[in-house]
Amino acid sequence: MLQPQSKSILSLTLKTLVAFGIGFGSLQLLDAYKATSIQSVLPSRIPLEETCQLSQQACEQQAAIIQLSTDIVHPLEATTMTVDWPALPQDTKQLIVSLEGNDMMMGVYKLLLTKQASGQYSGELMLPFCTTNAMTWQGSIKALPSTNSNDSIQPLNISLRMTQ
Repeated sequence: MLQPQSKSILSLTLKTLVAFGIGFGSLQLLDAYKATSIQSVLPSRIPLEETCQLSQQACEQQAAIIQLSTDIVHPLEATTMTVDWPALPQDTKQLIVSLEGNDMMMGVYKLLLTKQASGQYSGELMLPFCTTNAMTWQGSIKALPSTNSNDSIQPLNISLRMTQ
């Protein structure tokens, strides 16, 4: 017959093994759940080859011309984005840029581009810091609704490369 102290140690050992087993199993389940749930909330992305890859070189999509003030975008450094989109109604005052990390989930970066006297839209793009040396951002530029409906105008699909 086991002594009370031996029973206590054996019971504690079994409880510890069960706790570790449950903990390890739940971590595996949690990882599997996260992987599937993250994929379900990610928007279906357009292939990068079908986006306007932004730089100092003017990029044209749907008769709109998009350009950055620098070729290389660095985190926490302002870069001017300019859009010339003649197809928009004259009373469209602002565009919204939405960008998401293509390689890493960093949330959605949003930027308002304001109509200038020249008729072009511009704003200062300043992306957040990233732990990797380089990262691709992908997203769209849309017209904000005005008195005339811009619903029929398709967004511009864009991407850009950020390096440290």
